[in-house]
This record gives sequence, structure tokens and C-alpha cells, in this order.
Amino acid sequence: MKNENVKVWFTCPRTHSDNLRQIIGDAGFGVIGNYSHCSVVTEVKGYCKPNSDADPFIGEAGKVEEIEEVVIEFRSTLEELLKLKDILKEHHPYEEVGIDVFPLLDF
Repeated sequence: MKNENVKVWFTCPRTHSDNLRQIIGDAGFGVIGNYSHCSVVTEVKGYCKPNSDADPFIGEAGKVEEIEEVVIEFRSTLEELLKLKDILKEHHPYEEVGIDVFPLLDF
């Protein structure tokens, strides 16, 4: 993997966002120049319908749930993404975390 800069985007319950952002920042993510722990948080409503094989943190199988969430965005490199996956698996409350990764252009 090339050391390319990317923007990471994922949702998290509002109740867990401050702790998760701290852990991610402490692990070295969200660095912009001389600043660490840089992130953007946007409040959103998420919707999902767990199937019968799911073990949802919020809601129940077969029922559409509306969830108060936040979007957490920060910078990373492609090389760091495997470390991030381990952090989310350990500290994010969702069984499945939907993550979007966007390439960044040098500016």
C-alpha cells in the first residue's frame, strides 16, 4: 500500500463518539500539520433494519430503527487503515461499522 492520504468517514452513536474520537486521535489519526486529534463531527439520524442473524447494539431484528448518530471524519493514510479497523472492532459498539474512505489530493 502506498502512503496516500485519505479521509475516513463513519457513523457512531452520539453516546460513544467522544471516547472513540479520543482513542482514534491517541492512536495517531487525524494529524494535520502541527495539530493532532483533528476531526469533524456532524449529527445525523441513521436508519437500519437488522436481519435475524444480527446482534444489534440498538434495536431488534426485523424492525427498522431510527438512531441518533454522529458522523466522524478525519484524515489518515492508506497504511494506517488496518490499525483503524482493529481500533473500531474493539471500541465501536456496532456489530458492523460502515466506513467510507475517500482519496485526498495534494493541495
